[in-house]
Amino acid sequence: MTYAELTAGVSEASIQAIIRSPDQRSYWGLFKVKASSIDGLGVFTVISMRAGDQLGPARIDGRRTPIGRYTNHSDHPNAEMRLVGRDLVLVLSKNVEKNREITVDYAQVLRVNRENPWT
Repeated sequence: MTYAELTAGVSEASIQAIIRSPDQRSYWGLFKVKASSIDGLGVFTVISMRAGDQLGPARIDGRRTPIGRYTNHSDHPNAEMRLVGRDLVLVLSKNVEKNREITVDYAQVLRVNRENPWT
């Protein structure tokens, strides 16, 4: 998908607000962010992964990473957020093939956020 297709109908001001959001911290690992059929952008694996694998941090030192910003909700998620020290990490709860979207249950994420000392 091209940048023009991805951002069709989205104002430049909105794009810049997302890109320059002060609550995000840069991190790239075993995932990519791209257009989602669920909602807006989503987090997708770049390789096949197994249940229990960590995709990467969702929040480091109280600041979101792209994982924390773009992971979408599902009633049948394939991942969950876990506290590791004071950070949130996205851990797969199911085997996931390459190029599949990673999803979480937002209720589970809220429960973990309440335990996190940064919130």
